[in-house]
Amino acid sequence: MNNRSLATRLILIATVALPVVPIAMDYFGPETSARWMLANAANEFDRGNVAQAQKLLEGAFEKSNEIISDKDFWRQFERIELSKEADTADLSPTKLWEEMIKRIDNPTVQANAAIEISTILSNRKKFEASAKLLQQYLPDREQRNPLANNQIAYMRALAGVDLEEALADVDKALESQQNESFLDTKAWVLHRLGRDEEALEVIDEAMKEIESTWLSNSRLEKFFTRMNELEQALGQKQDPVPKEQEQVQKQEGEGVDPSVATDPSVTTEQPQGDAQRSEEQVKGSGLVTLLSEFPVVERGMTQLLDILTTMRYHRMRICESLKLDAEVAKEMRWLNAFSAKELDELY
Repeated sequence: MNNRSLATRLILIATVALPVVPIAMDYFGPETSARWMLANAANEFDRGNVAQAQKLLEGAFEKSNEIISDKDFWRQFERIELSKEADTADLSPTKLWEEMIKRIDNPTVQANAAIEISTILSNRKKFEASAKLLQQYLPDREQRNPLANNQIAYMRALAGVDLEEALADVDKALESQQNESFLDTKAWVLHRLGRDEEALEVIDEAMKEIESTWLSNSRLEKFFTRMNELEQALGQKQDPVPKEQEQVQKQEGEGVDPSVATDPSVTTEQPQGDAQRSEEQVKGSGLVTLLSEFPVVERGMTQLLDILTTMRYHRMRICESLKLDAEVAKEMRWLNAFSAKELDELY
């Protein structure tokens, strides 16, 4: 068989297969068809065809509403929602979940979908809407699994609503499982309730828990140890001497009369431009160092560091409320060194 003949046959097979594949998917069942449409939605989005991607996504749900419990479904949904075209009149993905979740008959699938949607809402800082959604579609506290109880507790804390209920939710989660995420949630609930001394105790317990978890992992132990070394080095660079006193000490060492230290007619040279910037800590410098030194664990570390970043941010805010200035400065140094996010991006 010559090359032209083979190429011709492949083209014919591909042409015939186009209408056959959807039929074949239906033959094998609606769930298979839904997953095929979901995969194609991802492909169409990658090609820039947002409208077609949304159409396929909606079609996947029509074929099988069980698809709503698939994280890939919500990943594609989020991509569509964040696209510029999603704001047009023809595309309204923000309404899609409202309609979908109401049409799910299976309570377990409905609850799982509510959790996925609440995460999407929280990523947009729509905390109250997220908490309301979970309240509406999750089962009662006693029937929820620990993750669901933690999710609704955290959303309530972020929204600042039903805080006593949130505390009961996370306490229920902690009855089943003690971990750093649940402890962090409880600390944040207590902070929102104004119980900051208790919150500090709990967040410190969460920090010990995550340290224990990381140190028990052979792949993460060296990473965590190195991060602590870098953090300690940052702390040693911070001079606790007030600037005015530091200037006087410097002048004394240089043989300058300290009495002129506050004389406005006397000026001292200060580092300018690149020299000044070189003395300042570069945002995310510690993170860059870690990921360059540990390329093997780089892929999974970003998500783990995000968890730790949230905990350090919470601890900073709790210490801030307690007016523990030294602790606040410590957490600020860590966040500046090991997080690429600005403070207004954290919650």
